[in-house]
Amino acid sequence: MNEDHLNLEIRKFLKKIGIKSQQLIEQEIRNALSKEQIKIGSEINLEMQLTMNAKNLSKVLGENISTGETSVSLNLDVTHKIGDIIVIK
Repeated sequence: MNEDHLNLEIRKFLKKIGIKSQQLIEQEIRNALSKEQIKIGSEINLEMQLTMNAKNLSKVLGENISTGETSVSLNLDVTHKIGDIIVIK
């Protein structure tokens, strides 16, 4: 296995997912703010499911973010590492 190639492919995938995910999250937060469903400073829980069909892997990644000036709380647990791939619980 070519580690450099695998690393590059994973990074390209994460970049695509990250950009689209950020756009969707921002859009939904703006909509919720405009409809007064949430307020500035509200804490929002986000979850994303990571699946890898070849390994029957399914993990949910979660994080709380704030719509205001307060800091972001990151709550991820690394369960194990496979080569350069870190599996997060």
